[in-house]
Amino acid sequence: MKKTLFLIMVLFGVFLLGNSTQTYGMEMSAEEKILWERTQKVWELWKNGEKELWKAGIHEDYIIWQNHKLFPRKKDIYADILFGIRLKSYKLEPVEISISGNLALVMYSWTFTTKRGSSLSARSTIIFVKQDGKWLARGDMTASCTKPARCPTMTQ
Repeated sequence: MKKTLFLIMVLFGVFLLGNSTQTYGMEMSAEEKILWERTQKVWELWKNGEKELWKAGIHEDYIIWQNHKLFPRKKDIYADILFGIRLKSYKLEPVEISISGNLALVMYSWTFTTKRGSSLSARSTIIFVKQDGKWLARGDMTASCTKPARCPTMTQ
């Protein structure tokens, strides 16, 4: 847990000093377009129920922290939950993309509707790492736009 928090703090510091920042509404560089297309691709794989292809594009040590969960989840646990939800439609809006060497942040807002008719809106920040020339999602922090978050305490 301490190593994860340290990694997040280091990554945040690197991006404060980042080399490239893309704000929504501006022209994207070639590398930023690749990252945005990668983000869109994971959603399309989810919608199409292609779990194994989704997992192949996610780093083996991927973790996600959703604001309604007290603690982060690992890739396989999250994939099982995610693919239990059947998407009908979704909409993604890029907010900012920041690249620093082999690390990148993709910040975006999203809305989806399930085949059962429920919907959710949120914003996410995905941390990507470039490994063997390919951008892989390494971590994700998601915050619902409709549900207030509970913050964990160190004793929980």
